[in-house]
Amino acid sequence: MAQSVLWTKDKIDDVAWSCTSFQEFYNKHPSAYQRARKSGQIKDLMNERGWKKGQFRQPKYLLDQGKRFCNYCFTALDRSEFYSECSKCKSCTKAHSKVNRESKYYYSSLSTSTYIRIMWAAANARAIKKGLPIEITREWIEDNLPERCPVLGIDLIFGGGRKKSHNTPSPHRVNSNFGYTLDNTVIISWRANRIISNATEEEIIAVGEWAKKRKG
Repeated sequence: MAQSVLWTKDKIDDVAWSCTSFQEFYNKHPSAYQRARKSGQIKDLMNERGWKKGQFRQPKYLLDQGKRFCNYCFTALDRSEFYSECSKCKSCTKAHSKVNRESKYYYSSLSTSTYIRIMWAAANARAIKKGLPIEITREWIEDNLPERCPVLGIDLIFGGGRKKSHNTPSPHRVNSNFGYTLDNTVIISWRANRIISNATEEEIIAVGEWAKKRKG
């Protein structure tokens, strides 16, 4: 039977200084982390090392070499092996995404408030990426959420875990040149949003008239 390690302050210091981030210390040495947390030593370590929970600091010597450190497989890789400034390398990101898709939680039912939070977070991320203003809030989405899609007339339903369906509610910018302002945002179905996302009003009308004539 393996014997448990007696984590003294000096031993914890040694393993902490061998790690490049709080996340690596937490993942590689969970028993040392628990001991440091209970004794209050973790605060001193985080201050001395400049660690922050949820924030991964890349070692400067790696950045100078054009490399980054994956916070999951703990491997120094070329920057091309990472998506933007993600702390996970591409391989770890794909593996993590696959686990999420196949997990029971991914397809489990989520509460309406959770879906609204995810919906708002996605809109906020798009606004930041495109440099657009966002005025809508989670409360606004909840107050302005219709029962049926005003475009297609189908029921708006939260379901299927994080996997979107045609009936999933989606915030739509009426004028794509402006942000998610209160007078430029409407909640429609994800299906309708996909249809009109890259088309002007004239193009949508033209397609509708063509489809109507073709139907006869």
